[in-house]
Amino acid sequence: MYPTKRIDPDRHGPAGLRTFLNIAALWRLSVEEQMALLGIQDVDVFNDWKVHVQAHEAVAIPMEVIERIGCVLSIYGSLVTLFPEERTGDWLRAPNTNSVFGGSSALSMMTSGIFNDLRKVVSYLLGQIYGR
Repeated sequence: MYPTKRIDPDRHGPAGLRTFLNIAALWRLSVEEQMALLGIQDVDVFNDWKVHVQAHEAVAIPMEVIERIGCVLSIYGSLVTLFPEERTGDWLRAPNTNSVFGGSSALSMMTSGIFNDLRKVVSYLLGQIYGR
């Protein structure tokens, strides 16, 4: 059996958020879209976190946000497996006829604020890669 590693929000959160911000820039996400993806309501808190992580300073990121970052990283990883990196943002914004999306874009689903919607996009993309 493999040892279970615990996630330390103080250690893993800032690195995850820095990576998230890089992906958000690639996808040209607005601040509102970024906050919705992370489930954050307070722009001042979000801006404070960004300042700290970009300066490589310690900041405690809540586990719920780290889980959402994990979904975004999985979505990004899946998309760069399926498309050239520069097209990943286009796929997110395009209407999708798959029943999972109901004609909406993946980004629309991902920014609904519902954590399970992020997980649905993760599952859909993994299914596309692994043929499920």
